[in-house]
Amino acid sequence: MTEGHLFVVNGRLEALSADAVVIPTDAAFHVERWWRDAAGLEPATTWGQVKPGGWGQGAALPARASRRGTKH
Repeated sequence: MTEGHLFVVNGRLEALSADAVVIPTDAAFHVERWWRDAAGLEPATTWGQVKPGGWGQGAALPARASRRGTKH
């Protein structure tokens, strides 16, 4: 497995070209308003309109424990 990367950018996420953006939220799909531009939401679009079906009902799997540091 290759090592991961961390990119630090001094700028605005919505100014970057990307296929996807990861936006932090919680089980209730509470998203802060400052993420609207990064998500590309139109002014009239609410977060509830883009909430994925099944959100907060076990739709996400728990993270696996890292294998880093274990010998095979």
